[in-house]
Amino acid sequence: MDAIQLINTIRKDVEDVRQQGRKTIRISALQKYLTELQDECSVASTSDNYTHYATLDHQSKLAGYVAQTEDEREHYKAVIQSGQAALRSAILINGGAAVALLAFIGNLMRTDGAQLPETALRHSLLTFIWGVLAAAVATGFTYLAVCFAYPETRRRFATFNGLAIACVVLSYLTFIAGGFLAWIGFGPASPN
Repeated sequence: MDAIQLINTIRKDVEDVRQQGRKTIRISALQKYLTELQDECSVASTSDNYTHYATLDHQSKLAGYVAQTEDEREHYKAVIQSGQAALRSAILINGGAAVALLAFIGNLMRTDGAQLPETALRHSLLTFIWGVLAAAVATGFTYLAVCFAYPETRRRFATFNGLAIACVVLSYLTFIAGGFLAWIGFGPASPN
């Protein structure tokens, strides 16, 4: 295979990848592709059978690269969707608990003559608010992680992704703590 044929082969393969909807090619996949193409060129023979075999083998390897990249993309999408669901639920449970507790405290103050509620109930409300804040901060860290979701910036991605996960876990823990404080604030159940 001469240089013109090699360049035309690479152009054709890149165009095939582009027509499949891809806008980028991972550097590691391109390097592996070029190494294998170089190996094919170095051992190429002049026979038509070998050229045909090499073309089929090349197409098979290219299809494998495309499939691997597609699999990685689908995995990435699934991870993003799971993270979004975790963020939404963290905001929803803490925000819903804070609203419910505010409604309860408002009703309690209206019926008991503007008497401040138990300290545990106030602390519970504050804990739920901190849980919403932690989930909101996790959303920001998630945005930053996605901005660095490239092989060249993998360390930054891991840092921001870890911070986002920690904030979501913190948000869930604040919900548990807030629920416990609310339970304490309501006091022991009295028999009727």
